[in-house]
Amino acid sequence: MKTIIAVIVVGLLAISVVDAGSSGDVSTASAEKMVKDTKGLIILDVRTPEEYAAGHLANAKLMNYYDKNFTDQLKTLPKSKSVLIYCKSGRRSAETLALMKKLGYKKAYNMLGGFVAWSNEKRPSTTK
Repeated sequence: MKTIIAVIVVGLLAISVVDAGSSGDVSTASAEKMVKDTKGLIILDVRTPEEYAAGHLANAKLMNYYDKNFTDQLKTLPKSKSVLIYCKSGRRSAETLALMKKLGYKKAYNMLGGFVAWSNEKRPSTTK
């Protein structure tokens, strides 16, 4: 019985951390759960248009990290929404997360390992 209660408490704490406006790194498994369970989630792909065209998460919004107006593009995203950020391997998305924190985003998450890890784990993607 104690084990069941502990599992429930830990689960509720994990949910409240995401809902409370935390930000940080998430695994691909957590990212997939967020994609399925988080209403209004913005999925932000910060790779190049060529990388995006080769495959991306469904409903991902492309904002090329290398665009000269990248920061201005980020500012157009609503701060009230949760944002899942990914790139190819995790470097650009980690830097984007740091930038978003500076811009005042409280619910932004970097997917560790990027699209490479996502694809290697046979998680769903699209080219549409």
